[in-house]
Amino acid sequence: MPLRHPISAAYKWVTHLRNKLYDRSVFKSASFTIPLISVGNLAVGGTGKTPHIAYLIELLKKNDIAAASLSRGYGRRSKGLHFAETDSPISRIGDEAKQLKLRFPDTVIAVAENRAMAVPFILAEHPETQAILLDDAYQHRSVKPSLNILLTAFHRPFPKDQLLPAGRLREAAENYKRADVIIVTKCPEQMSNTQMDELRDLIQPLAHQRLFFSSLIYQKMYPLFSKDGYENKAVSSFSSSLLVCGIADPIPLEQHLSGQISHLNTLFFKDHHRFNTSDLSHIKQKWEAMRNETTDAHPIIITTEKDAVRLEEHKSWIQEHKLPIWVLAVQVQFLSKNSSSFDQHMIEHIQTFESE
Repeated sequence: MPLRHPISAAYKWVTHLRNKLYDRSVFKSASFTIPLISVGNLAVGGTGKTPHIAYLIELLKKNDIAAASLSRGYGRRSKGLHFAETDSPISRIGDEAKQLKLRFPDTVIAVAENRAMAVPFILAEHPETQAILLDDAYQHRSVKPSLNILLTAFHRPFPKDQLLPAGRLREAAENYKRADVIIVTKCPEQMSNTQMDELRDLIQPLAHQRLFFSSLIYQKMYPLFSKDGYENKAVSSFSSSLLVCGIADPIPLEQHLSGQISHLNTLFFKDHHRFNTSDLSHIKQKWEAMRNETTDAHPIIITTEKDAVRLEEHKSWIQEHKLPIWVLAVQVQFLSKNSSSFDQHMIEHIQTFESE
């Protein structure tokens, strides 16, 4: 794809030079005697990294493999290495690390801008760790992963995208060659074999690369500030809702909800948006307007798990103004026979690595 934007051309040159310096060992990548599984993408976001990290944590737990997750903690205001706790503020660890810690309170979740220095600290503090998941590490080559997983979204696969700022790619599409595993994410649940073949032909995985397809499956909702015994409800239980979210790609979520809710309004913020009282007042105004303009006297507000950890910072305000906020969780599901094949590939990689 020709680069018509001059900044995209300059961006390609800079990232190409950086990668060549790593490839030729001018810039060093630290190696470790433990499986390091990188999960990342070529684009700037919206491929579902956090749900796939959650899937891997769950998979390794089921197989009695003690895993840790390490990310930069995007959006945090702290510096250095921090281990997440369930009560850690997102200003210290970031929203995605907080989301993972709340879902997996017994799993080591760490954030650090310098991964090469962080890995030895994690192993020293938690010697039981058998594998480390490197969240959003495809471009951060200071650490050499034992397995490189590249995610690309079904509706915007990297071969059809362009470099920033003309498109959403952080580095040229040709750099998919560094991946060991490629996952096409956010696929339709009923994806046909023909669609899979078309994407395989488009991506053209190399001989050493494994290609998988996954979907995001939406779960039953739960109230943000739950009381004991409060049952989860299906989206279709509500006829009128306001979707509030600050994620990189809200369109698939909007489409999912539109198919089940007759009256859906939306209020989108930028990815990782830190809500303030002005935002909450705006949300409240839109919600109240819905109550007045629809026959449903009890519309609800729907948000994502990632947004929920940022909204929780305003618990007192939300409860005082009685905003009915519900959280819609997602889980990764691999298509066709991909699930057992992907799971087996991950476990075998760790077991083979440990036996060497």
